Amino acid sequence: MNVIPQWRRCWRLSSVQAAALLAALSLLQADALPFVQALVPAHVWPWVTAAFGIAIAVLRLIAQPTALQPPAQAEAPQEPRV
Repeated sequence: MNVIPQWRRCWRLSSVQAAALLAALSLLQADALPFVQALVPAHVWPWVTAAFGIAIAVLRLIAQPTALQPPAQAEAPQEPRV
């Protein structure tokens, strides 16, 4: 198994952000469900998490060539040559 180049910058990938959001939603589900039950019924939560899972798969397929590149360093202004 090989890790992707620039793996420390993986948080910039949309699929990683969506997976983190799904993990946070799963952790909060037990605590937050009673508060939002009027808005989102309990039988809908599995569909919400399934939609996030599908979104993660789709986002993983989208190319993000600049997501892992290091930021461009600002060039120091050069003095004009005479």
